[in-house]
Amino acid sequence: MLSDDADWDADTWAMRPEVIEPLAHTLEWLVERGPDHLVVEALWAGERAVDERHVDHRELGQIVRTAGLGTKTKYMVSRKAI
Repeated sequence: MLSDDADWDADTWAMRPEVIEPLAHTLEWLVERGPDHLVVEALWAGERAVDERHVDHRELGQIVRTAGLGTKTKYMVSRKAI
């Protein structure tokens, strides 16, 4: 999923363009149909999140599509806006 220039020291993950929309759609689908609250982390093996962000399922999809998932961010996802 990551592009060749992905860097775990960057603020966000560089992803291959062709996986961005499918990833956003998949995460939205999981949140809409899963438990009321979900945690999403896109961390390098052995890393821990240093930031925590509360979002709803639409915001998570937009983050993937625009800014990109944080390299050290834990997304606390809710079906309702917080």
